[in-house]
Amino acid sequence: MGLAQWLEPPEQMMAKAMEVAEHIASLPPLATRVTKESLRSGFDSPLGEAVLGDLYRFAALEMTEDKAESHQSWRERRKPSFKGR
Repeated sequence: MGLAQWLEPPEQMMAKAMEVAEHIASLPPLATRVTKESLRSGFDSPLGEAVLGDLYRFAALEMTEDKAESHQSWRERRKPSFKGR
């Protein structure tokens, strides 16, 4: 079901948590924010409303500079530089 992503011994949990946090921090900030909003709203909304909200949120991401930067950096095989716009 994907409920447990990693299994770590107690003495390595903080290191793994920091690794995951650094990865999340490296992602596009707007996409990360929209994902968190979708997760939060999905718990409190009927399925149809949650899906429609996701559609609008992710459609809005298609118009961001970060999306264009992501595609351009992939084509140029370089690390993206996200601006949160």
